[in-house]
Amino acid sequence: MKAVRKLGVLLILTCILIVSTGMTVVHANEMRSVSIYSKSATLTIASDGTATVKASVMGKVGVTSTSVVATLQRETSSGWDDVVTWEASNASRRTTISETYQVSRGTYRVVATVTADSESMTVTSTTETY
Repeated sequence: MKAVRKLGVLLILTCILIVSTGMTVVHANEMRSVSIYSKSATLTIASDGTATVKASVMGKVGVTSTSVVATLQRETSSGWDDVVTWEASNASRRTTISETYQVSRGTYRVVATVTADSESMTVTSTTETY
């Protein structure tokens, strides 16, 4: 019982410390970006099997170079296989890839690695089935 009481007191003191100092608690999966303002990866597949792949990155003010590497992947029984990869880069705050590719029946997604200056992040689209 004493251990539970001590843990409760510790929790209350921690909350008071966070509130009184104005600290922001950021979870590991909510890391703040230093250079990347926005990022996206989208996939659409038309009724004729034409997949449209779009991926982009926008750097924050002051960013001098950006790049995008987007890979179209197909789901298999053992995971995801790479189908085709596109790369683009610019000496500016924004880089966008917009490509089409004819797919066969299956489930697909896009995985993009976006970079602004030296910061990189990965973004994955929703899956689409044809």
